Order: sequence, then C-alpha cells, then structure tokens
Amino acid sequence: MSKINILGVFAVFLIFIECQFGSQDYFSGKVIKVIDGDTYDMVADDSEDTIRVRMDGIDAPERGMPFSRVSTNYLSDLCLGQYIEVEKTGTDQYGRTLGFTYLKDGRELGREMLKAGLAWHFTKYNSDQELADLEDEAKQAKRGLWRDPNPVPPWEKRALNRQNVAAKDAFDEDGETLEDKYKNNSLNTGDTPYFEIYGGNEPCTLGGCSQIKVTTPDNSDVLVTIKKDNWVVRHAYIRASSSYTFEVPNGTYQPFFYYGKGWNPEREMKETPKGLVKGGFIVYEEFGKDDPQVLKNNILEYVLILQVNGNFSTKESNMEEAL
Repeated sequence: MSKINILGVFAVFLIFIECQFGSQDYFSGKVIKVIDGDTYDMVADDSEDTIRVRMDGIDAPERGMPFSRVSTNYLSDLCLGQYIEVEKTGTDQYGRTLGFTYLKDGRELGREMLKAGLAWHFTKYNSDQELADLEDEAKQAKRGLWRDPNPVPPWEKRALNRQNVAAKDAFDEDGETLEDKYKNNSLNTGDTPYFEIYGGNEPCTLGGCSQIKVTTPDNSDVLVTIKKDNWVVRHAYIRASSSYTFEVPNGTYQPFFYYGKGWNPEREMKETPKGLVKGGFIVYEEFGKDDPQVLKNNILEYVLILQVNGNFSTKESNMEEAL
C-alpha cells in the first residue's frame, strides 16, 4: 500500500447568505412543532410532509441568547397545535418556507411577536412601516427583550460568531456564558458526534481499501469530515496532539478540517436532508479542505499545523461545504 503525506495548514472564511425573496402563495395547515421564536414546523392540509416555516419580517432571539426560551414559549402558546394560513414569500438557502402566518382570528404571528417585544423587525429584508412601528411601541413600553436598554439582535450575534467572538457575549438560558460553560469541553478521539445524520466509521471489508490518517496540532481539536459525492461518509473528532485513521473503500474522497476549541453539543450547525447537524466549537473556529483525492490501496496522511501567517497548502472552506 503506497503512502501519500500532506502537510496541511488551514484557515477559514465563513460565508453566510440569507435569502428572503420569491413568489407569493397561500396554503394552510396545522403547526406541529415550534423551533424558536421565528420558526416552526407544520403539516399542510393537502400533504403529509412536514414544512419548516421561517417567519418573514422578524428575527427572534436564537438559542443561547437572552429571552430565547421566553420567545419560543410565547410563539408556542400562540400557535402550537393551531390551524394557520401561510402567505408564502419565498424560500431561504436552507429550504425553509418564508412567509407571514395568520391565525384563525386574523392575527399575524410576526406582528404578535413584535408587540410582545420578543422579536426584532428584520429590516435587512423587510421595510414594512407597520412592523417598524410595532417594534418601536414595544421598545418604548420596555416589553420583553427591550427591558435591556441595548439588546444584541440575532444578526449581530451571527456576525460576531463568524468573527469567532460570539461565545464571549452569548449566554445559555440560565445566564451563564457559553464560553464559560463549554470552554474546557471536548470529546474523545474517534467520537462521531454527527452519528445520527452521517452514521459511524465502518471498517472497510471490501477487496480494495485505503486509509486516511489525520494528525492534529498541539493547540487545537479538529472535527474531520470525509466526503464522497458531496455527502459525509466518514467523520471523527480528534483531540489536539492526536491522530485517527479512517478506513474507506477505494474511490474519490475529499477531506475537510473543522478546527476550534470548546465543544458545544447543542449548537445547531446545518440543516441536511436527514435532519439538523448539532454540535460545534464555540471559539477559534477555522475550516480547511483538500482537493478531492483518488485513493487506490493508498494511505493518505495529513499532519495539520495551524499558523497565523504563511502560505496555506490546504484551501479555505466554510461550514456549509464542510458539514
């Protein structure tokens, strides 16, 4: 079996695109689950499929932010188990339906969340003056999240997250910072935190097999994903100064390297056709990748070294393509 050595040095440029435009449509159904203060699952009257709806015009506190639980519970009280009508305005990059949601009594859910002070007017994608006025009224009355004179809106938290500083300003529902809660948390080398979505690391029992060995830096943990045909077929958590070897049938594979510190098992990372990928680092995130490699009875070895400056022999990547 031949051996290929690759010295990997990696960086990250996170790309996040939010889309909220499309054609209008109307449909009705029943709310079966509330995800947070601006997102819920429903089953349409003419289908048995579950539809995830992201409410247009508002942005509610995300998990880990103050008032996240209150916002989620308030939306649940309004609509869980209720029959609603959705005015569809588009589909976002995650495949969620965007729209305005109306209860049987005519109330629109986004407006109700703004009135209660449990969501922001999402002005980046909506310029409706009525929604702006509702937010302003709640702010003046110091309702909900406006009890804080300077609440941090979710889009700023997402921006901070992409700059690797969000964890210092993010809180769990008991007020403890996520950095304090998870900064020393890590998994064992070889653990597969995304098992429910991507499965485990099966040994290669076919006639033609190859190996991919990854050795991590001494100052970082790494979550490695191995993709074939744009789907993760192997993945493993590897602690700092450790190594792990994947066995794969001969073929073409692309490795991705997700680096960071402090593992938060509840962090929501990415929606996939098989469900939500949960679990991620809270600080110093970086993503790297190599080009697809054709393996035929080979051992492909990566020795990962994180450097602040210098040339990069692996390419930058992002969460969307790595997971």
